Amino acid sequence: DRASSGVYEDKGIPALQEWLSQAISSPIEIVSRLIADEQPTIEATLRELCDEQRCCLVVTTGGTGPAKRRVHRHPSQSHPTRGAKPPPPPCGEGWGGG
Repeated sequence: DRASSGVYEDKGIPALQEWLSQAISSPIEIVSRLIADEQPTIEATLRELCDEQRCCLVVTTGGTGPAKRRVHRHPSQSHPTRGAKPPPPPCGEGWGGG
């Protein structure tokens, strides 16, 4: 939330973009979004990236750990996966905080 509101610079997206550019040998176009940790915003952004931008791969990241305001991975599962397997649980999920 703080990075998306401009309180501090997000370093995760640039690092991920650099890694993807090195890991994928084919030419790629990266479309990124830095959004608040709000379920409706997450769902709307996933729909926009998949349905309007027609992204073939959507990678989500975020959060710095367990918190009372933490949004689970479930917003990403409310969008149809078109045959994809569900993602594994996040590290630490089920450790009593989530």
